[in-house]
Amino acid sequence: MEGWSDSVATTFVASEVIKQKLGYDVKLQSVAAGIMWQAVATDKLDLMLSAWLPGTHGEYDAQYMEQVFNYGDIFEDD
Repeated sequence: MEGWSDSVATTFVASEVIKQKLGYDVKLQSVAAGIMWQAVATDKLDLMLSAWLPGTHGEYDAQYMEQVFNYGDIFEDD
């Protein structure tokens, strides 16, 4: 998340919604992309809101596609 301004904003908004509307405790962790993908795939992290596909994170997507669920795009290209 660190250094990715769009991810930081999206993550903080989502964490407030999860806390306030769904009543869950939220712990945010900043980790490198590879660790993030692996942690979600192995249930060590519950959620990530930053996947730049197909480019930047395409290799991780291919590696973990059977273990993670893609809920779709947050932003659309015009």
